[in-house]
Amino acid sequence: MEQNNELPKTTEEPAVKSEETLQTAEAETNAVLPPPAAPEDPKPEAAETGTKEQEVKEAASAVPSAQSEAPAEISKSSEVDQAVKTEETKAATGEVPGGQGHKESEEDVEFKKVVSHMPDEVKPRFVALKYITDKRKELADKLEEEIRELERQFDLDCVPLDKKREELINGKRDPMAEELEKAGEFDMQHPEAEVPADIDIEELKKSKGVPGFWKTALRNSEALIKFITDEDAKVLDHLTDIRKENLEGKNYRLVFKFAPNEFFTNEELVKTIIVPEGETFCQETQGTEIEWKEGKNVTKKTIKKKQKNKKTKATREVTKTVDIDSFFNYFKSRKAPPKDQDEMEDMDEDDEAMKEINAFEDDTHITEEIEDEIIPNAIYYYFGIMEDSSDESSQESGDDGSDSDHKLSLIHISEPTRQAEISYAVFCLKKKKKKK
Repeated sequence: MEQNNELPKTTEEPAVKSEETLQTAEAETNAVLPPPAAPEDPKPEAAETGTKEQEVKEAASAVPSAQSEAPAEISKSSEVDQAVKTEETKAATGEVPGGQGHKESEEDVEFKKVVSHMPDEVKPRFVALKYITDKRKELADKLEEEIRELERQFDLDCVPLDKKREELINGKRDPMAEELEKAGEFDMQHPEAEVPADIDIEELKKSKGVPGFWKTALRNSEALIKFITDEDAKVLDHLTDIRKENLEGKNYRLVFKFAPNEFFTNEELVKTIIVPEGETFCQETQGTEIEWKEGKNVTKKTIKKKQKNKKTKATREVTKTVDIDSFFNYFKSRKAPPKDQDEMEDMDEDDEAMKEINAFEDDTHITEEIEDEIIPNAIYYYFGIMEDSSDESSQESGDDGSDSDHKLSLIHISEPTRQAEISYAVFCLKKKKKKK
């Protein structure tokens, strides 16, 4: 009986365990297997099909039929004509494709006008030739920039040398041993030579430095002496240094340093030369306003003039201050003349605008002479032994090769610059003829 009671228990336990195992296995299976895919909706397929049909219709409408081919060609031709007209408009206004604020040259404008009217089968040749020309100009511009960089570096290298010169001229120091290495070469006297009359030997003996050095150098320049009056010379006695300082881009300034004097309170007078980006020549100058002391202004003169009253017949004396020629007019600020030569030729010689143009030209000549001649060769101009740059003989080839620097500078000048110089020379000749 006991065995029979235990048998049912043994039989029931496996049954329960089997049921639990099945439930656990089913749960694990459901967790591993992905959910059954939902039935596909036929509507999106229909929408996609509709979209494809629409694209086909649009593509078909974009393809011209045989009947519409001729009008399309006509339309294309008109577009080309319109493009040509657009280029002509750009050329006429000087607008540069790519728009960077630069203006095309007159030659480029005319070139575009002409080439735009040439046959299509011929035009590419000239476009290619223009491309080659532009590439050459890029090389010339690069060379010009490299030369400017060399010049700027040269000017920087000269700063300590110019400082030593300034100290020696103004008696701030005595000559150094290294500066006297070649002193023996100057011991032998030459009977045919003599000290210029404008150099005061006695003054040199009792003074330190070289008094009146810059005044003497300036007055010994044939290009400058015509601008320097006797009254100017009295002021230039106090000139202690002239130097060049480079500014941003092509701009620079000439600095004239003065010792305290009876004429004005300024310690320095400065002439700033402004050459805008893309320009070759100076377009504007800015000068220091001179603070003249009472009655010491050498750029003006007081004149007295008698005036008669028409009604009373009485006379009175009127005092009037007028401008006069002076080297110190150089420090006035000025603008470049108009580029239109026809406009310049129509001006009267006594017209105020023409006087201002002549003054700007004078300023340019003074600047060039001081920058290129006086500053680097001051000691030769002091003794009056420097061949003047304005002398006609210096423009010709000589056995001594003295014009080699001038030739070299012309080699490096770009074609547009040479043309501008020629154009300016022609204008000057026309002015001379007009005066006659």
